[in-house]
Amino acid sequence: MRQTAMLLQLVSFGTLVWPPKTQAGRNHPATSALAMFPGTETPRRCESIHASLCRDVGYNSTSMPGLLGFELQSDANKQLLTFRPLLRLGCSKQLLFFLCSSHFPLCDETVLKPIGPCAGMCQAVHQQCAPLLRKFHFEWPESLNCHRFLPHNGPDHMCMESLEDKVAAEREIEVWNHNGKDTKEACRHLGFYHNRYTFVAALNCCVPRCDNNGLYPHSERFFIDVWMGLWSSMIFFIGIVTLLTFIVEPRRFPYPQRSFIFFTACHTIQAVAYLIRLAIGQRRASCKILSMTVTTTAYLPLNGLANSACATIFVLRYFSMMAAAAWWVAGGLTWYLATAYQWGAEALAAYAAYLHAAAWALPALQTGVVLVWRCVAPDALTALCYLGNGKPEAIAVLSLSPLMAFWVIGSGFYAVSLVCMRRIRASLHSPGTKCHQLQVQTVKLAAFSLLTAIPMVASVVCRFLQLDLARRLPGPERDSGLGLGPSAFIIASDLIPGAAALVWVASSKTLQTWRGFVSRTEQWQYEEATRTGKWRVSDNGREEGGVCKPGQETVV
Repeated sequence: MRQTAMLLQLVSFGTLVWPPKTQAGRNHPATSALAMFPGTETPRRCESIHASLCRDVGYNSTSMPGLLGFELQSDANKQLLTFRPLLRLGCSKQLLFFLCSSHFPLCDETVLKPIGPCAGMCQAVHQQCAPLLRKFHFEWPESLNCHRFLPHNGPDHMCMESLEDKVAAEREIEVWNHNGKDTKEACRHLGFYHNRYTFVAALNCCVPRCDNNGLYPHSERFFIDVWMGLWSSMIFFIGIVTLLTFIVEPRRFPYPQRSFIFFTACHTIQAVAYLIRLAIGQRRASCKILSMTVTTTAYLPLNGLANSACATIFVLRYFSMMAAAAWWVAGGLTWYLATAYQWGAEALAAYAAYLHAAAWALPALQTGVVLVWRCVAPDALTALCYLGNGKPEAIAVLSLSPLMAFWVIGSGFYAVSLVCMRRIRASLHSPGTKCHQLQVQTVKLAAFSLLTAIPMVASVVCRFLQLDLARRLPGPERDSGLGLGPSAFIIASDLIPGAAALVWVASSKTLQTWRGFVSRTEQWQYEEATRTGKWRVSDNGREEGGVCKPGQETVV
């Protein structure tokens, strides 16, 4: 809707494709540099600018005829107003100043020629706004062709340069030329790896490059993508099947088993984050693009939040990882209450709201602290953002400590629950159906706790490695990350617990659930068809429907 409305507003902009006529019916003057300055023989008479859009551009006097050939300010203002839709889109910060200085050039009675914008400003605005115009099937107006404007200031002619142009030009020179040296020379102190870095003056340091000359070869980056794709696809499939099974038959998963549904949902979100990373690619997921007038380079930013895609994927991964750990503890707590204190499903469901509040709110608070602290840094190999950014305390407080606390508390709950279940089974004197069900539940709970606790230990070990890495000084040793093996190990240890849902879903009951769902669906379709008259019962009691046989008409 917004684009449609903007398109309607830009319809009026189409008149800019053709040069408008002046009041006398003449077309624009020729595009030569001399024709751009009418009335150069006599001193110019300055007048105040009447256009409301140009009252706060830094000057308030102009003269007519101007650079575009308008003899009256009202004619120039009419064309200027047609740019309002483009101004609302905000494609360039310099657009308003450029339009005002070209339609109402600066007037100085001591200067014979009008002072308009320099060609550099025109080119900057054209580069930023012309693609947007082409999106709406409009071309850049010929009347504002950048060749019409003076290239730079000189002793015999003057034009206006914006301060942003000067700063950007100086910064661009600094990016590629640091103290008279190129980027390789500026990063020579990094030793053997200096050609894999580029110097960015805005950061005043050397940062890893994101192209094929980066810190890792293409083969290792390709392997990590394949590894990430295999694990994330498998966990995503398991999670979707588990969640759909729960939606089809929620009564099959009462508390304490229901906590594992939310545990699986968290790992499904984490798998989605990895799949998003694979979909957008390594360059868009972690790199920052530095556009130059001559070429473009991509580098790995020091702060991962500088890349919105990297920040978004990190928020999904970090929140889902902490929420999964919280729900793992919540599951252990519910099993502990059910086995040690004989709480039933209804009693546990009565306190479910408190479990949700704790399991979702605490990870959300942690995520907010991470974003405020801005302690996120991208990894050169995986193109994923991790905690760190030169702040070891962030990893210790926001990642390592919570995971260790969740693991210790949750492991205690599961261990006590298994001991209680064993005692309950021993108290049953005669074996039977109830004893068999208890034994099956004990085996499933033991398998689930092991399949989740062991990868969590591996994840904690990986956070210790990240903590040690963050304590190193900036340079190739820290920027290169943990390497191929540990990085692949982190991905696997973070995703493997999601496969533990198979302990509760991979059974004949799941097949029966889906068979019952298909049967109910077919029954509903039959009842709907009967109600609408597409099926009927014949005189001999046989059902007849609107099915066409070859060579026959449809039975109604």
